[in-house]
Amino acid sequence: MDALGLDEEVRSTNEAVWAGHVNARLDQVGLSSALRWVAAAGGHWQLMHEASATYRVVGGMSEFTAAIAADVAGEIRLGAVVRRVAQAGDGAVVTCADGTESRAGG
Repeated sequence: MDALGLDEEVRSTNEAVWAGHVNARLDQVGLSSALRWVAAAGGHWQLMHEASATYRVVGGMSEFTAAIAADVAGEIRLGAVVRRVAQAGDGAVVTCADGTESRAGG
């Protein structure tokens, strides 16, 4: 956005709109997040705006995340740093930074 040379009012307006679309301050999110919304909407601005700014998940994202977690039969680790995911026969092995491994499938 810096390269566009927008005046302060136009820049602030654009930052507010895009922060709403990507759900984060622009200094905390990559361009890929904005491009994901553009691609998901097939490049149609009106559709992208409607999808990301008008419709919201009932109960919010924390309730949505909890519903997904309730369907997971396996272990959920929050904050684990994954160093490697490797195919292992008919499953996979996930190796974390602390050396622990988790197996999935087969």
